[in-house]
Amino acid sequence: MIKVPTLFGWMVLIRGEALLTEWRTAPGTLLSGQDAKADVLQMMYTMDPRVVHDGLHLRLARHQLAKATPDLVHLLNEEVVAALKDYIATLPTDSDGWSEFAPHNTVSKIVARASNRMLIGLLLCCNADFIQLSTNYMFEVLRTSTLLRMLPLGARRLVNWFSPMMDPYVAQASKYIVPVIRERREKMAFLNDQYVKPFDLLMWLVDEAEAQGRHTDERILVIYILMFNFIAIHTTSITMSNLISDIAERQECQAILREEARMVTGEFGWGKDALDKLVKLDSFVKESMRLRPIASIMLERFVKQDYTFSNGTTLPEGTLWTLPTRTASTLTQTSLNPGAFAISTKKQAGLPLRLPQA
Repeated sequence: MIKVPTLFGWMVLIRGEALLTEWRTAPGTLLSGQDAKADVLQMMYTMDPRVVHDGLHLRLARHQLAKATPDLVHLLNEEVVAALKDYIATLPTDSDGWSEFAPHNTVSKIVARASNRMLIGLLLCCNADFIQLSTNYMFEVLRTSTLLRMLPLGARRLVNWFSPMMDPYVAQASKYIVPVIRERREKMAFLNDQYVKPFDLLMWLVDEAEAQGRHTDERILVIYILMFNFIAIHTTSITMSNLISDIAERQECQAILREEARMVTGEFGWGKDALDKLVKLDSFVKESMRLRPIASIMLERFVKQDYTFSNGTTLPEGTLWTLPTRTASTLTQTSLNPGAFAISTKKQAGLPLRLPQA
């Protein structure tokens, strides 16, 4: 266990399999991941205090999104194919037929389009200005949260009160999202049970707001959509960019992955059943994430009350502690050479691919 200074205060890093196991099994009443995320992203200022305390995004992700996964896979595949045609197929080529592009910027746009197909529907997911706004908001959250964490708590409140940095993004997003919300509510009121509700997160948010008697609060619905955009775009775009690099670098894996995809999709199409059977691709993605993590530390936790480890070390309330990503990834690797890139080429029946939840 190591205590290190950062620009934002002290942080405790844990190392070793015993402490990692203890971290995994500690109850949420003692160690809070949600409080840590709220602090790291400064969600009280970059999003909204109600988002922090309400937890509606967690309930929707765990219930509606999880149940809707099989149907959403088809929509996401459809949008990804369309986005690839728009952003990749239209690129200029050289004399040998090769095209050059910046992976992260392009992947961010593709992920934003696919995510918003699920979040807000077909109309806005194809709107280039709204997609650009979504990606700009993601970068602004990261920038603003970093700046705010360097300030004392009281100064953060003053800075946000005098100059609310995220309000322009909420105002711009409202121009796109609020008309959609009002149109859907008008149709719900006019058609009643005959209205066929759109199959997206915005509709679930509207229904939840109606159930809680908060139908007039359109701003919070806009903020939730922006927040889900941040969650969907940030880590996914980095992971996919890294994955592209790994596939390009490891040519010996390309034929294996291509053949598996052809066989599985030829029989099952592009759906949840097919994803469950793409074992080699699943293994490749996990290895890419293990050896090329998106951050040097991961899974931050806030100590909600004084906590004593089995080795006698006590962390006081309010401590932020985490673990080095490479330490965790090599501990979970069974290979004798945890630094090597190795994928499974054997089909493992009964082990479906677990789609990440927002």
